[in-house]
Order: sequence, then C-alpha cells, then structure tokens
Amino acid sequence: MLLFIFFALLFNVCLALKNTTTESVDPNGVHHRHTELLEDGPDGKPLMTYIDQTTNPKANRGPGFGGASWTIRVVLGSEEVLKLSSSYQPDQTTRGSIAWGPLIKGANLATYTVQQDGKISGTIDDRAFNAVASASQQLATNRLTFADGRPPPVMQVSPSLNRTLIKLHSSLSEVVRTDLATSMNMHHLPASPAHSLHALGSSPALVPRALDRTRDGGHHSWTYDTSSCDSCKVIAMATVIAAQVACVASTCWWSFGIGCVVCTAGASSAAVTAIAACEWSGACCPKTCGAGSAPFNPPSCCFGEETCLDNNGQCCRQDQQACAGKQCCNRGQSCIASGIMRGTCCPDAAVCGNTCCPNDDDVCVNGVCCRPRDACGGKCCDPVPLFPDGGPSFGSGVHCANAAKSICCGFGQVEVGGQCCRQGEVLKDGICCKPEGKICGDGKCCIGECVPDGTCKFQMTDADCRTRASSGSCFGKEIGSWECQACRDGCCYVVPR
Repeated sequence: MLLFIFFALLFNVCLALKNTTTESVDPNGVHHRHTELLEDGPDGKPLMTYIDQTTNPKANRGPGFGGASWTIRVVLGSEEVLKLSSSYQPDQTTRGSIAWGPLIKGANLATYTVQQDGKISGTIDDRAFNAVASASQQLATNRLTFADGRPPPVMQVSPSLNRTLIKLHSSLSEVVRTDLATSMNMHHLPASPAHSLHALGSSPALVPRALDRTRDGGHHSWTYDTSSCDSCKVIAMATVIAAQVACVASTCWWSFGIGCVVCTAGASSAAVTAIAACEWSGACCPKTCGAGSAPFNPPSCCFGEETCLDNNGQCCRQDQQACAGKQCCNRGQSCIASGIMRGTCCPDAAVCGNTCCPNDDDVCVNGVCCRPRDACGGKCCDPVPLFPDGGPSFGSGVHCANAAKSICCGFGQVEVGGQCCRQGEVLKDGICCKPEGKICGDGKCCIGECVPDGTCKFQMTDADCRTRASSGSCFGKEIGSWECQACRDGCCYVVPR
C-alpha cells in the first residue's frame, strides 16, 4: 500500500515526461522549429503542448524581414485547451488569434493586430476592445475596455485542470529558457567566409595587359543576406515567441484582466524592435555606408573587411583602396586624389603628378605625360593629350633639338646657340639670319640694304615688281623668304616673314 501511494505521488508531481525539439532550414532559407512538451494531465490524460515556428529572415536580399509565424497549441487528451496563432508581416505588423476550447469558460475566440508603432486593436468573441496605445500602457492601467461598454470576460477553469496548468506554467518556463539558449547557440554563427563572393559578383574582371587600367566603380554588398543577419533575426523571433509562450503559461486561462490578448500582442510588438535592432547591429550591418533613419529604414552597408567608397552604398573589396569616392583601386594602382583626374585609379607606373599617362610606355617629364620620342631633357616637346584616354599621339612637328639644354624646336628648325633657327641660318647679334644677311636697326635680318629708318631695302626690277604685284601693290606677296611691304618706283621694301 505504501509503495502504491509513493508511485501515485511521484506521478502527480512529475512535471515533464518528454520534451523534444527539431529544427530545420529549407532550401529557401526559411527556418522551421517544432517543439513538443508532454505533461501529466488530470484523470490520467496526457497534456500536450505543441509549439511550431516558421521564420523567414530574408526580404529580397536587402534590409527588412521576410516574416514569421508561430502556433502554440495545448491539448488535453483529445480536447484542445487553447490555440494561439500569430504572424509577423514584412510591413512590421503582427496579426494573431487565440482560441479557447470548451474546458475553459468565459471566451471562445480573440483576434488582435499590433501596428508598427505598437498600437493594439482587436476583438474578443466579436466584441471590439478599445485600441491600446501599447502593451506597457495597458499593463500600467490593468484594464481592458470594450467599445460596447460592457466588462471584459472572466475566464473559468476546473480545479483539476487549474492544478495541471500551474505545473505547465513551470514546465513551459523551463522549456522557454532551454530552447532559447539552444537557439542562440545554434544561430550564433560567425560571418560567412563567402562574404567576399557577394562583393565580387558585381566587380569587373581584370583585363590582362601590361598595366592594370581596370576601372571599378565599387559594388553593393548584400550584408542583410548573410548567416549572421539571418541568425540575429531568428534569435529575435525566438525571443518574441518565448515571450508569447510565457503569456500562454501565465495569463491565458485564469482571470482576463489585462489579459491573454494584451500579453501576447505586447510580446508580438517586441518583434518590431527586435528585427530593427538586428538590422542596425553589426550582425546585419558590419560597416555603415550610407544614411538611414531609425528604426525601420536601415542604412546601406559594407562587410567589415571592406571599405565604404561613397557613403551611398558602394563598397570596395578588402584588397582595394577607395579613391575620392569614385573608384576602387586594385593592388598595383594608385589613387589620383586631386586635379582634373581626381578619383582615377592609375597604374603605379603611369602616375605622373596629378595625372595618369594614357599609354603604357609614356614617360613622365616634370609632371607631364610624354611620348618617349618627345622627351627632351627636363621638358616634353609634345605633351600627350590626356582626354580622351588612350589614343595615339601623332605629334605637332615640334621636336627635341637639344636634349642637354631641353630645347624643343618646330618643324624645319634646328638649335643654334640655344635658339631655334631655320636650317642654314646662323646667329648674328643673337638673331637668326642667313650668313650673307645683316641685322638692321629694327633688329631684323636683312638680305639687302639697311635704310636710314632702320628697315631693310631690297632692289627689284620693275618687271619683277609687276609680276609679283597687282595694281602697283605687292602686299602679302612672297619674295623668297621675304614679304613685300610696298612697291614704289620699282623698289620693293621687304621684311622677313
């Protein structure tokens, strides 16, 4: 007899005979979690609690949340005691319902909606209750009022079921603590090493050539589409669901008061804050790269090892250097940080002052890009045009006449005594002139006679003058390397052209 009493007492105080949880992730990244809790019920009936969670942490790879849904069912034998269903929408609203079975008197069905700002509205047995600004406000007033002015329902439970539900409260609390800790451990994952694959996906391929002239304007990094971000949101929703389980355990069968609806709806409203907290944390946004507005418009971001290029969501890879907000420079490239080519990634060997030489074999002469043939000591005789980038330079006829003195001369000229003169000319009084010429008072070379006014006089026959002139004028007519100034009495006054 004593042995029988011992086993009977043991049967009554046993809290949880079985607690199992399974978790999976489908090919679309949606997380599924199922928990079963077996309790001893009155009259030898099993009391089963089923908790099903579905969480989609992704929303088109960007910030936001794909949504979540969960169901909590308590079944005694074959009769459903309570069923709570909730869904968290991508628009940051939560909708739910609570159905009480015949074992609990006072109410049958409640519905509720939690808006983004935490405002709660809903019905109980088709009676609309007055909207609640927030669950915390309702907790403070400890009242739930209805639009019809009538009092809220009062829940009634049989004494034997009440004792079982008290035990279930303790068991559910332990399940919440254990499962939440397990979920956090399972989803506390390091940042995926494949992060760089997200970044590299939109970067231009390197072009094999002597010098790397790749132009990379940056890429968008999908930081909200990572295991760390997903895990944060899954844990956030697990926390919310745990709070709802606590509501089921503590408020959904005894007095209505602030009630099961307000408790569960208030727990749901925490999802909005929880998801926003993830998206503003390092789990989803390791490095901010753009403006955002809290709490529902998170910023564009880069991965932690990347560099933000332009504060507008464009990122540079870990092995790149951000250049003036315009380009990402590879190894072997330098950033032109100022001047007309500011923001250009230039091959190291092509950097020339604040410019980037367009041809691989260009040389830099005192900050000027130059073709090798045009380099002349410390001067470039024919600078390479920088825009458009690339194209051949055909030269202007200016050439290097004396590299030692950095003297460039035009077409048909040579260097004579540090100056550019025509072929065959010499310097007379520092002026280029034909060997047979002389320098007149005007400082010009004269092939003829210098007249008193300091200019040059050149004799010409009348026939020559008439041949070279029209209407007695020879303006603009060339005579050898001279240009006529005037024809008078068969005399053409000329100056060097």
